[in-house]
Parts: sequence; structure tokens; C-alpha cells
Amino acid sequence: MVAAQAAAGKGGEARVRQLFEAAVAAYGREDAEVWLRYARWERRALRRGGGSVCWRAGKELDDPDGFMARYQEELRREAQQGPGDADNAEDADME
Repeated sequence: MVAAQAAAGKGGEARVRQLFEAAVAAYGREDAEVWLRYARWERRALRRGGGSVCWRAGKELDDPDGFMARYQEELRREAQQGPGDADNAEDADME
């Protein structure tokens, strides 16, 4: 995630999106984590809702229920925290 944020900061938004698209193409049927990270990037780095990524994940994952529960929990947690706090929580989750 840190690498994605760094690349986006250098004007590499299109490249980061390509990387996420490659990841979901390769692993998106069974790996909910790649979808969570993609949606998180949309919300935080691009300040977009992440809803289109969430919708796609629901359609593509073999078992979308776990993803949806984790995605909704992240949204609840972010709503309770400030915007900067959500970024720090993500870093703590990655350790």
C-alpha cells in the first residue's frame, strides 16, 4: 500500500490502477484482500468512494460475503475516526 501511495504521489495514478487491475485479474476470484486494498486506495489516495471497486468485488469473488463484511467494517471504522486516523489504522493493520 505504501508503494501504491508513493507512486500515486508522483503522478502514477494510472500505473497504480494498472497494478491493482492486474492483481484483481490474477487473484480476484478468491482473494478478498486484493479487493479491500484496491477499494481502500480508491477511498484514501484518490478521495473517491470505492463503491465501484466494492461492486465489482461482489460480482467477481467466489465468496463475496467475507469481503463485504470487512469492507463495511472498514467504512464504519473510518466514519468513527478522522480522515488522517484511517490512514494510520491501515498502516497498523499491515504490520
